[in-house]
Amino acid sequence: MERLRKVGEKAFVNFLNDVAPATARALAKSLPPVKGFRQGSAQELIHQKRTLASKFMAREGVPSGDRTRSDGALYSFWRAWGQEHLGVPMELNDLLNEMEILLDQEGGPDAPEVSESIDRLFLMLKDASDDNRCSRENIERFFLFGPFEGSATISAAIASSKSAREVDRDISIHGLPDRLHRDEEILRSLDDRLNALGVELATLTADLEQHRHASPAARLNASDEIADRVREIAAELSKVKERTDDLVSSITAIETDRRHIVDQQELVTLMEGLERLVAESNRNERRHIETGTVFEALSRRLDELESLFLQFPQADADRTTKVDPKSNGVLLEPVIQPYAAAPVSTFLLERIDFPKAPTQILAEPIGLPTAFLERNLVALGLKKSSAERLATEILAAIAARCLVHFKGAFATLAARACATALSGNHCFRVAVPVGVMHASELGRTIASAIPSTSDKTAAIVLEGLNNVPVEAIADTLYDFSTGSSNTEMLLFSSLSDGPSALPHCTHLLDLGPIFDLDVLEWRLAPPAAAPMVFCQVPREVLRPVVDPSGDLEDFLTLLRMHGRRNPRRERRAVSHYKHLVAMSSEDRSALRSAAYGWLLPLWGIVGVPTEDMDHSLNGTNFEDDRLLRILEGFKIESADGVR
Repeated sequence: MERLRKVGEKAFVNFLNDVAPATARALAKSLPPVKGFRQGSAQELIHQKRTLASKFMAREGVPSGDRTRSDGALYSFWRAWGQEHLGVPMELNDLLNEMEILLDQEGGPDAPEVSESIDRLFLMLKDASDDNRCSRENIERFFLFGPFEGSATISAAIASSKSAREVDRDISIHGLPDRLHRDEEILRSLDDRLNALGVELATLTADLEQHRHASPAARLNASDEIADRVREIAAELSKVKERTDDLVSSITAIETDRRHIVDQQELVTLMEGLERLVAESNRNERRHIETGTVFEALSRRLDELESLFLQFPQADADRTTKVDPKSNGVLLEPVIQPYAAAPVSTFLLERIDFPKAPTQILAEPIGLPTAFLERNLVALGLKKSSAERLATEILAAIAARCLVHFKGAFATLAARACATALSGNHCFRVAVPVGVMHASELGRTIASAIPSTSDKTAAIVLEGLNNVPVEAIADTLYDFSTGSSNTEMLLFSSLSDGPSALPHCTHLLDLGPIFDLDVLEWRLAPPAAAPMVFCQVPREVLRPVVDPSGDLEDFLTLLRMHGRRNPRRERRAVSHYKHLVAMSSEDRSALRSAAYGWLLPLWGIVGVPTEDMDHSLNGTNFEDDRLLRILEGFKIESADGVR
């Protein structure tokens, strides 16, 4: 059809890709066959779609048998797309079945009964749009890729349908009463909490007043100070309560105004009132958030006040006095002993050392850095075949300025071993405390390890990185690993696994790959005489220049296959992949390494079913024991209800 050739091959393929993966796999048999790919694989399906698109872009010279098969394949995908995107799958299925029966009976699409059936189809879609179940843009796309010729009825039905923006607006308007009711309940709950807090403050004020009158004159100043503070908090709390009452009254007035607008039954007035209702509801929501912030601040101040109140007797015990011997023991002047401790940094930076292992310090690096990494990994007990491959993947990640994550039983030891292999005595460790989120403090701690000489590169091991929300410190770590902060360092991390650790999140992959060490081959006992290597590798050796060109299509297709796109993650992953290609000697070895460090960790985090992972990887001829073990682990976790 001429209108399909006008949209172009790319738009054609995008239409096919909008069909759900499970449905597309079920319809794959109708697509044109392609050679060179494993049957049923994801890569075969991708190339089958491109082949179908190319056949429609060049219909001249295509055999009639191929045209018939291509038309059938497009019809199957077009019908599946409509059932998924038009909001009326059952009604659409019934009308299309009726239309197919009429075509067989009447002998062609020009028959009056068939034309009437087609018109009823698009009038039904127009009604669905009126009910906010589909948009004009989707109906137009459904017609564009469908087998129908245009008609006045179809054009009128499409033109009178609601746009996507109108559908979204109407859905929002219809949900306003529930939204207002929810805001009212939240604000009333907040009002109750503020009242309770006010009662608690009043009780605390009374206790302090009683304590002040019962105390000697020496305690008067301290009690007055605390009592004044309580009165200030109580006054501020009273203001917030008045503000909350205003919010509740405002919402009640809006609801009354909305009912008045509906009662008028005038369309223009209705729309103006509803738009004003939307704006006022949004303002109230922002004011509610602001009130909640003030309330939290008051709660923190109340906790501080209670702490001071509880410490008050202890402060009395710590006092010493000056007594005039001629005044019969009468107190002249209280002397307060200082007891407040100076603040201590949350992060502790320590130099890495292996005191129980023999070491070999190399003043000058001899050979490639991968040899140093491999040697230290073997000294930990990793078998040589696994260590050789992992060393290449680690060095490629470092060359791409990634933060290298390790997970598994030996994650921390492996991170330390890699740091010492490349940075010698300029390697340090930071044990990340549970729950700490001070990005600036972490940045100052890491910056203190920067060597004074520009040709030296320090390495930092962040032990238990997922003890904190990674998104809170991700920008700081990104700046140090890429050199954006004018201080470039080698960063490694070990990921914890236990009740105190946070689940792995996609923010980890925004910084670098995740290497699961438990799926590698380990010796039951490490070699007895395998010294650790301490070497300071020059920065230019760790940052080789690679060819920016290369075939990234297969890797990017897999990376974008599941979950939302993330430009920062894609930039890191592509840079790592290019270095893997440059360092790999075996065909498709780089893609297997990328699946080990990027694809499977990402798919596991976003919750891709194990069957879909297996299906996606089958098309790229993956034969890697590490990947099979990771998939087997995902299956066990799914069976146990962990994933």
